[in-house]
Amino acid sequence: MATKNVINFLPIEEIKNILPISDWQKIGEFSKKRAIIEAQTHNHTIKLLGLESKKFVTDPELFIKSQLLLSAYYGFDRPCIDYDFYNIESEALGQEMIYRNGFLPEVNSAKPLIAEKRDLYKLKPNISKDKARFSFVLGINKLFKSILDITPKIRFCGPYSIAVNLRGYKDLMFDMEDDKKFVKDLFNFLTDEVIIPWVELQKKELDNPLVTAGGIEATATFPNISTRTMDEWIIPYYEHTKQKLNNVTFTTCCGGISNFKNSEDFFFYQLSTYPGIIKGYEWDIKSKGFKVFNDYAKKNNLNLRLGISAQTLLSIKTKEVPMLVRRYLEEGGAGLNYYSIFLSDIDPDTNPYIISSIVQAVKKFGVFPIIGKIKELSFIPEHKDFKDWLTLSLKSMINPFLFQQISK
Repeated sequence: MATKNVINFLPIEEIKNILPISDWQKIGEFSKKRAIIEAQTHNHTIKLLGLESKKFVTDPELFIKSQLLLSAYYGFDRPCIDYDFYNIESEALGQEMIYRNGFLPEVNSAKPLIAEKRDLYKLKPNISKDKARFSFVLGINKLFKSILDITPKIRFCGPYSIAVNLRGYKDLMFDMEDDKKFVKDLFNFLTDEVIIPWVELQKKELDNPLVTAGGIEATATFPNISTRTMDEWIIPYYEHTKQKLNNVTFTTCCGGISNFKNSEDFFFYQLSTYPGIIKGYEWDIKSKGFKVFNDYAKKNNLNLRLGISAQTLLSIKTKEVPMLVRRYLEEGGAGLNYYSIFLSDIDPDTNPYIISSIVQAVKKFGVFPIIGKIKELSFIPEHKDFKDWLTLSLKSMINPFLFQQISK
């Protein structure tokens, strides 16, 4: 039976038996002892498991089973349940999307929903379970909680990124210069009538009013934005949202430190909407080095997350993995009390052996305290292809009759 059919056929209760649920529940404990390894896998999951991409982003059971199994297969410390956070509200408002097989959906930027300013005032939000893919997200949240007994972080798209989706980047930039009243109307509408009700609906469905909510400002990255945009729009509307919702953050400034003469100014903007942790992406690490991130985190007692890019994961050779991990541990993680290495948006064609090697190396050699040189970073990772791993896991954990059925 093909892998995708096995996943469709398997009951969730049987899949639970092969997931490292207790380890995922103890992420807080592990993060005090060693560097943790996380990843963004969606497109890779689709390709490796042979899934139809539209079904992957519309069927919450297929999505959650696939993502949890892939996270267990690689041994990630935190299960990946990333989907296209930045599209959900836009699509629900009526923005046309492009669905390409093998990838997450994208906004059709050639047909912005607010092509003319007057289009904004025609929009009537309907924040309900059955609107667009709201039910998909609610289903993911519910299944994640029921399977892992962990309350998931609520996700939403920030107002700036939704505005870019609906209005178009170029027109929004002109509007910010020439018609601030319109932009204020737009941001007020998106924040008060779309985002806040959507977060509240997710909280209600989880029966947890205090659950953390994380906004994704996917397009709020330097140099695509200016510090003025942060000062005049993104930070004020983060503060506005924070007044209405408990425990909320915005992820912004996902790169762009090289655009700042003073690196501390970049960190100021990162921390202004997401206190407590700074993030470095590989293009910034190549520009500024590990030291600027590590030093600032230590100096200010902050958590640090450093990313390995999709391109590096796709192109790196097996023999180069030890040196890559060594640098991320020695130069990125030295002297820290919390350190996460993040595999960014893994490409569909990335070699699974590379991912397994990185994960196992980080777990083996990233034990705190990370100080000085790691004497030796050579080992042979354990690796099976996904289908073999799944077959062996199922054979040992689920009832024999069910295994016979899915093996046919």
